[in-house]
Amino acid sequence: MSQKYTLWDGITRAIGSVIGSGILFLPSYTFAIAGGDVLIVWVLTILLCIPGLIFLSDMVEAVPNNSGMGGFISLGLGKHFGNALPMLMLSTVCLGMPSAALISGKYISNFFNSISIGFSFVQYITALIIIWFAVFSNLKNLKTNSKISTILTVLLLVIAAALFFMTFDTANGDYHKIKPVYNISAISSGVILAFWAFAGFENLTFMASKFKNPKRDLFLSCSLAILICGALYLALTANYAAIVDSNHFDKLAGLYYLSEYVTPKTLSTLVISLFALFAVQINFNSWIEGISGMVQASSNEGYLPKLFSKVDSNNNPHNAIFGIGIVFTIVATFGFFFPSIFEKFLKTVATNFVYMYLLAILAYFVRSKLGLKKILSLMFCAGLVYVLLSDINYIYYPIVVSVLAIILSMKKERQYA
Repeated sequence: MSQKYTLWDGITRAIGSVIGSGILFLPSYTFAIAGGDVLIVWVLTILLCIPGLIFLSDMVEAVPNNSGMGGFISLGLGKHFGNALPMLMLSTVCLGMPSAALISGKYISNFFNSISIGFSFVQYITALIIIWFAVFSNLKNLKTNSKISTILTVLLLVIAAALFFMTFDTANGDYHKIKPVYNISAISSGVILAFWAFAGFENLTFMASKFKNPKRDLFLSCSLAILICGALYLALTANYAAIVDSNHFDKLAGLYYLSEYVTPKTLSTLVISLFALFAVQINFNSWIEGISGMVQASSNEGYLPKLFSKVDSNNNPHNAIFGIGIVFTIVATFGFFFPSIFEKFLKTVATNFVYMYLLAILAYFVRSKLGLKKILSLMFCAGLVYVLLSDINYIYYPIVVSVLAIILSMKKERQYA
């Protein structure tokens, strides 16, 4: 009998999919955009995820295989839109994940610099270690991979709790900095960026076939992951806003700035650096597993080269995993030597995830019968459209990618006609 993931395995993968580099810079970035309304931004973003969880459960039941969200979009909007999803997803994670590894590497580099033993390539080497540790972890069997994910998750949550309590005393008394002013424009801009924090639970749809009870376990796993990660974002954002001088900080430097205010400095820098490392590492382990499954499914269907459909003795998509690792390495190398493009990468990735959710919810709307769920899906679509239009300059990238993917899908269909 083949091994299957349990509910606990699902929780660790859901946390791994949702948590990541966003926890390192989004508290500072959203505070820079929304100011006193920053906690409203996080609460609204968490609430926006609730309909998505309901739709996710129905998606998994309709498409219980590794095609995940793409397969569901095909059912509602047609196969060409569904076939565009893998290219959209790849064009997103190939920007976002290497950037995440470099952000974590920057934290580790700063720690070594703080104890006067730093050298130039610590950031880059750390990024490569994160990428290839995740690659080789995913080449293990399910039982071993599950143990690795469990250890990483427990370590992450312990360090996160330590970080919060270390910063609480310093923050206490200055929470007036996040008193809401209800600036609708700032809140809207903050929500589209904060959405990055929860763009991840759709990754589990590409692992659905590995679960004993996909419909139940995926829904529960993602619900708990969003609650845990949402609580972390709220707590760390509140402490960050209360502690850091908002007039003198780099919005992408994020939580690392806390080490400048929290004593003892060496210990706080170490805790923050370890938090960055484990947050991104667990994110990589989960995402490479999910994305490689998506690539394999697309390869089996003929929309990606057959090379990526091959599996090893552990039934892992060996070539897809290695291919993703190579692409991530190339993009991380480019990002390391040209760091000025980071912020554009981050906003592009956040917009892409909102766009992909919109396609999935539109598909859900088309498929669902008239009733409460159909009304909810329509309202959710309207909210996502409003969020996308609040920063229209970044919407062109996912539209161009999806149009190109649809053209390629139609061309391939004509070849086999």
